Formats: sequence, structure tokens, C-alpha cells
Amino acid sequence: MLSSGCPISHFQRCLNGFFGCVLPALFSYLFSYQCEAATLEISLATLPDYSPFCFIKEGQKADIEEIIPPGKDSEALQGYSWDVVRESYHAQGYTIKLNVRPWSRAFKSVKEGSIDALFPAGKNKERETFFGFSEEPVNLVQFLVYFNHDQDVEWTGLESLAGKKVGAMSGYNYGDAWNRANIKTYDVVTLKQGFDLLRLKRIAGFVGYEIPWDYYLKTNQLTKLFKKSKPFDESLEYIAVSRKHPKSYELLKAYDTGLDKIKKSGRMNIILSKWR
Repeated sequence: MLSSGCPISHFQRCLNGFFGCVLPALFSYLFSYQCEAATLEISLATLPDYSPFCFIKEGQKADIEEIIPPGKDSEALQGYSWDVVRESYHAQGYTIKLNVRPWSRAFKSVKEGSIDALFPAGKNKERETFFGFSEEPVNLVQFLVYFNHDQDVEWTGLESLAGKKVGAMSGYNYGDAWNRANIKTYDVVTLKQGFDLLRLKRIAGFVGYEIPWDYYLKTNQLTKLFKKSKPFDESLEYIAVSRKHPKSYELLKAYDTGLDKIKKSGRMNIILSKWR
């Protein structure tokens, strides 16, 4: 029974107002919220020849674009760092737009903002002026110099390279100590080119990252042809996002939170076992 304070006509107007205005607005809000939550996306750039961290599968081209929803893997890219990054973002519900391209292009794309994030990227003072980095690292690299096996080298640190021309991958980070040493370098674009130039004695050494460079030599049965110095520095590598990106904090935090989830779930141990 209706109370005497709310005539039937007024009651109907109340209902009409609720169903005609309030509910549609409420449903619209809920729908837009659900759509936003269901369409979390991040575009990622990485390189094709950084084994065992990130490298393309046999028979795949080096310039790749893929859309990878949670629970799926790339048809073209593999590697320890890729597994860590993919599973961390998937744990947060992100669909990944993967871009695999030469490092210099990948780096430029993220710096200019056409792609959201770069990985795995080391820190140095110059990069920190335009990139923000995740709190948690993706992987660790040690920097050292490779020489021909029969080369007479007295290694006492970076000063041993004074006056010598050393091969270096274009656009790679070798740490602040390397930058301060101001060593004469010859830019190369592939590991094959760098080691070929070293073998032909066109360069006096080839600066590199120990795990990826050793992996390349091992898989190509070239290990016996070269020797290496002791590490002169090391760097953790991270997710990098342009400081100008409007969602830089959100994208970096999503990785950190997702990584924590896969560690707690045991997925991280599975990844480590896969690539040891």
C-alpha cells in the first residue's frame, strides 16, 4: 500500500526517473569500466638477437609485430627475458602488442613514444634523463671484452684499451665506467659482424655482454676462437618507458606487480629452470 505522502503519479515519476535516467547511467559506467579492465594493452619493443634473453625462433623473420593476449605466447620470439616480461604483464591482465626490431629502432620508437615500453634496457646517467625504469629488473648482464684466442693481451682494466679500436654494438649500454673511459669504438649491428671483424683483426677487441655473447659463440661453435677479459662492470636491465609517456608510472608498476605475482605463484622458478 502506498503512503499518503507519495501520490501514485509522483511515485510513477520516481520510477520513471530511476529507470529512465539513473539506471542507464549506472549501466553505462559499469560497461565502460568493464571494457577498460578487459582491454588493458601495452606495446613492447625488443630486439631479435639477444640470446638467451630475447631471440627469434628458427625460420622467423627479424622484424615482427604480434598481438599476444594473456595465456598466449609469441609465435616468433623466445628467451628468458621475454618469458619474464610476458608472464608479468599477463598476470596483470595486459594484452601485449609485441614489436621485434633492431635495437636502435626499438630504442628510438620508445624514446619518441610510438611504442610504450622497451626491454631489457640497462640504466646509465644519459638514459635516465629521458627514460623511467621499473623497480624490479628483468635480467643481469656483465660487461667484458673479447679478443682472439692467440692475441697477446695484458688486461689491467679498461685502460688496457687505450689507443685501440674496439668493436661495440650500436646503441648498446656498457655502463658509466665505459663511457668515462672514452675508448675509440667501431659500431657494428650484429654479433656476427663484430666477431668476424675481430677474427680478421680489423678491430683489437669486441666489447660485449657475457651471457648473450657466450651463448652466440657456443651455438655457432666458435668458443675456441676467442678469449675474454674479466668483467669491468655490470648492469641490471629493466623495463624502460619514456618519461613523457602519460601512463609511464602505471605501465612500470604493472610489471613490478605482475613479477611479484609470478614469483609467489612459482611461475618464476619454472622460467628459471627452463633457461638454466
